Order: sequence, then C-alpha cells, then structure tokens
Amino acid sequence: MELKSIKTNKKNIVYTAVYNVGSDNVEATEERKVICHELPKDSLGEALQNLNSTVIEVMGFVKDYREGMVVDGFSLSHTKNGTRSMEISFTKQLDNIGGKPHKLKTPFFRIDDPADGENGSVNIEAANVKACKHAIHEAKSYAKGDRSQMTFKQYMQENGALSSADSEGCLIEV
Repeated sequence: MELKSIKTNKKNIVYTAVYNVGSDNVEATEERKVICHELPKDSLGEALQNLNSTVIEVMGFVKDYREGMVVDGFSLSHTKNGTRSMEISFTKQLDNIGGKPHKLKTPFFRIDDPADGENGSVNIEAANVKACKHAIHEAKSYAKGDRSQMTFKQYMQENGALSSADSEGCLIEV
C-alpha cells in the first residue's frame, strides 16, 4: 500500500491509497479513496499535531504562529523511484480576520533522500523529517485498521453533540 493522503475532520477520516504497488507479478495498481467514521487512536492525532513544527519551518513562520494552528492532514507525492515529498494541510485561527480558522497548506517539500539518479536534497531539519515519517506510519496504521474501538457517532453521542444524519463504518470510493 502506498498512502497518498489523509484528512481528518469532526465527522470522519478520509484517506487515499494505491494498492498493489511494487507487488510481484502484479501489473495493475488500484487507487481507493476511503471515508471512515471510526475514530483513530490518539497516536494519529498526536502525530499530526507534531507536524506543527514542520509547518513553522517550511512556511518560515515565527514560533508563536503555532498558537491556533491545527494540522488536519497531509498529502504525499512520489517520484518514479519512490522519493517522497509531503504537503501539510492545517487550519490557523487568524485574529486580524475575525478570529475564525482558515485552511492553509504548505508547499510540497522533500522528506526522503533522493534516489539514485535524482537531484535535490531534504531541506528540513532531521527532527521534522522524523515527525513526518512518524505521521505517515500512524496514518498507514489507521488505513490498515489499527483504530479506536469507537465510531465518531458513538463518541459524539457520548459527548452530546451529534446530528441524527451521521453514519457509521467506512465508505470506499474507487
């Protein structure tokens, strides 16, 4: 499985992955967009929030900019040789524009050393590369079924904030 993206919100988690990549004797790949209504383990949320420092570095923000920032997902791109680059999506509460959270994204930045025959280099600090790779690991774990044993619906019912229109389970779009 090659993870392409993950996006979290208050009702579900959406991830896109390509299957059969690099499998022996398999020529066709299959891309799936999956919408899940199962809560992740806390480790996924923590891994995403640990990307705040990476956002600060990539965007050139001052460290105080972290206040009001929430990372909600990322996308990956892969070269022909498998070298990965990441784009992080986040919301930032902007006080000078009404104090509401605004959706922003980093540009793609390389997280792997270039493969043979490729140019360029990783241009973020080692600690941030490690945080990116950990977030990818946690997202892949979620995609493989390592989740909390509760749905968003159950969580919202227990916390008293649920509309009756919400559904459970996963919806796979091909």
